Amino acid sequence: MIDSYKNLLRVIRFEGADYIPMDFHINSACWHHYPADALAELIAGHSILFPGFNESAIEAEPEFAPWEKAGEKYIDGWGCVWETTDDGIVGTVTQHPLVS
Repeated sequence: MIDSYKNLLRVIRFEGADYIPMDFHINSACWHHYPADALAELIAGHSILFPGFNESAIEAEPEFAPWEKAGEKYIDGWGCVWETTDDGIVGTVTQHPLVS
């Protein structure tokens, strides 16, 4: 088996890599909408996607980034105001810093 860097180059160049590198996660909105034990069971059943899964590491309440909180406006570094209607989902810009 080749090292991960050489494998990545083979992936990029379509040169028959040993494996396709990937990163898979369950987003915050899923943790907000589905029971944690159901998601933990799903994760535990897919060890290839979630290697080294530890069920005790699952938090009871998901933490959302400031731009993922429903009902709360978030102003980014450019002065754009972001809003979302669902916890865990990145919203959209609702106010721009430059008036047209």
